[in-house]
Amino acid sequence: MHSFWKLLYDKGFIDERKYQRLTRSTQLRDEELAGFISRQLVETRQSTKAVATILKTAYQNSEVVYVKAGNVSDFRQQFKFVKCREVNDLHHAKDAYLNIVVGNCYHVKFTANPLNFITKNQDNRRYSLKPEIFYKFSIKRDGEIAWLGGEDGTMATVARTMHKNNILFTRQAVEGKGELFDQQPLKAKGGQLPLKAGLSIEKYGGYNSLTTAYFAVVKSEGKKGAVQLSIEAIPLVYAKQGEIAVQKYLTEVVQLCKPEIMLPKIKKYSLFKINGFPMHISGRTGNRMLFYGAGQLCLDEADVDYLKKALKYENDIAENELVIADKNSDDIQKQQAQKNLDYYNQKWRISRKVNMHIYDMLLAKSGNNLYKNRPASQTTDLQEQREFFEKLSLANQIHVIGEVLKLFKCASASANLKLLDKGNACGVIKVSNNILKFKQCVLINQSPTGVFEQEVDLMKL
Repeated sequence: MHSFWKLLYDKGFIDERKYQRLTRSTQLRDEELAGFISRQLVETRQSTKAVATILKTAYQNSEVVYVKAGNVSDFRQQFKFVKCREVNDLHHAKDAYLNIVVGNCYHVKFTANPLNFITKNQDNRRYSLKPEIFYKFSIKRDGEIAWLGGEDGTMATVARTMHKNNILFTRQAVEGKGELFDQQPLKAKGGQLPLKAGLSIEKYGGYNSLTTAYFAVVKSEGKKGAVQLSIEAIPLVYAKQGEIAVQKYLTEVVQLCKPEIMLPKIKKYSLFKINGFPMHISGRTGNRMLFYGAGQLCLDEADVDYLKKALKYENDIAENELVIADKNSDDIQKQQAQKNLDYYNQKWRISRKVNMHIYDMLLAKSGNNLYKNRPASQTTDLQEQREFFEKLSLANQIHVIGEVLKLFKCASASANLKLLDKGNACGVIKVSNNILKFKQCVLINQSPTGVFEQEVDLMKL
C-alpha cells in the first residue's frame, strides 16, 4: 500500500503532508481525533458562517449549534425516512425537526470542544459516527439527555413525529416591487401603459406586463345597474402614485362604472378559500386571477417510497437516453434498447401493477375530499384516459405519473398530459375575478406560523 501512496506522491497527486498521514504507523494524537470530529460538526460554507454571526449578534445569550446536512441525510437513510420533493412541501418541516434531533445529539455528545470529549475518557477513542452505532446507545452529558437507546427510546418518538402530516403550511404574503413594467415597448395597438402621459397606445404603442403591487376588492355597477364585486389587480405604477391614481386606473383603464374600493389591499400570495378549496393568489391574466393550490398532498409511506424510486428511474432513462428504438430500427437495435430499459426496470423495481395502483390512487385523491373542489381539475380526463394509461410503456407511465403529481403541487407548475392525448399545460388554476360567481369566497389572513387566522367573507362586503 505504501508503494501506491508513494506513486501518487511522486506524480504530484498528493502533497507531502497527506503522504505522511497516509503512511504513518503511529497512533493518532488526541488533537487529530478532535480535529476530525470538528470537521464532522462544523459547517464550513461562508453563507452559513455569516448567518451564525448574525444569530450570535441578535441573541447574545444563546448558543449556535451547527448541524451538517450530511449527518441529517445519513440519519434519514439509516432509519428509512423517505423524502420525495415531488409529492409535497412538508419535507421542509421534517428536515427542520431532524436537524434539531441530530444537531442536539452531536452537540451533547461532543460539546463545543471535541478535544475535551477525547481526553476525558480514553475509551472515547473507540467512538463511531456511523448512524447504526452512534444512535444505538443513549447520549447524555451532565444530566442532559439527548438520546435514549432501545426500541422504546427516542427513536420511537422521532418515528411517530416523522410519520405525522398535520403540518401547518403558509406562504409569505408580499407587495409587488421592482420594475414597473416590461422595459421593451410594444408597437402601435399593443401594451397596457402609454409611452408617455397623454400618448395614444393605439397610435404609438406602449409598455406591457405591468407589475402587480397588490389586489383590491372593488364594488361597481354592471350592466343594467346590477351590483358587481370583483378582485382587481392594482399595478405598481399606479399604486406608487396614490389613491387618486388607483381610482383613475379602475375607472379609465379597467373601465369599471362607479368603482368603490371595499378592501384596499390584498397582498400577493394571500390565502383564499374559494368553493371549499384553499389557494394562494399569485397574479392575473386578463380578467382572471391566477392561484397556487394550498392543499398539501399526503400519501402512504410505501407509495412515497415507490414514487421516489420511480422518478429516479425516469431520470436514469433521460440521462442515458434510453428509449425504445423507432420503427425504422433493425431488430438488433430494438433488442438492445429493450435490454437497456429492462435493466433499469429491474434496478428500480418498476412494475405495471404498482403504476396502476399509483394512478388509481391519485385519481381517487383528485376526485374526493379536498381536491374535488379544485378549479381546473383533471379528474374527468384522468378517468377517461385510464385504459390509455394502462397501455403505455413503463417509462411513459412513470412520466405521466410525474406530471399528474404536478396537479397537486402548491406551486405554479402545470401538467403535460400529451401522452394521455390531452393538453401540455393542464391544471393551471385560473378563476374569474367576479366574486359573485362563486358559492364561497373567503380571504384568510394568517400569522407567519399559520397558528392564528382571521377570515373575511368577501361576498358580504
